[in-house]
Amino acid sequence: MKKEYRRKILIGLTLLLAGILAGAFLKNAYNMIFTPLILAGGILVYIGAFRHLVFKEEPDKDERTIKLGNAAFAHSWLVTVLFASLLLMFEKYGAFVITAYQALVAVLAAASLSAIVFMLYFNRRGDLE
Repeated sequence: MKKEYRRKILIGLTLLLAGILAGAFLKNAYNMIFTPLILAGGILVYIGAFRHLVFKEEPDKDERTIKLGNAAFAHSWLVTVLFASLLLMFEKYGAFVITAYQALVAVLAAASLSAIVFMLYFNRRGDLE
């Protein structure tokens, strides 16, 4: 693991721990104290781990990986639009009731997960024809 990624993960874990301890021990503390610490720590851990898993000491890209990434994100975009359309349809016809926050979280989760799934699929499949 590169030092850069390790450093990001360690700083992120430190911020996460500080945020959790601040939330646990400062009973009258506002959310403005520990929520940003937890959020920033989680983001740093995620970025460090993600970059380590994706780049694996090789930050160079070639035409194949760029083409696979473009195809994966195009497919992910299509799945996300279809998922959002289904959410709107179910909401309109009363299948379930969700708030705007829940809808946004669901759409963002669908976009992220479908992008990851398509990237894994296209990388294992090989070259696009």
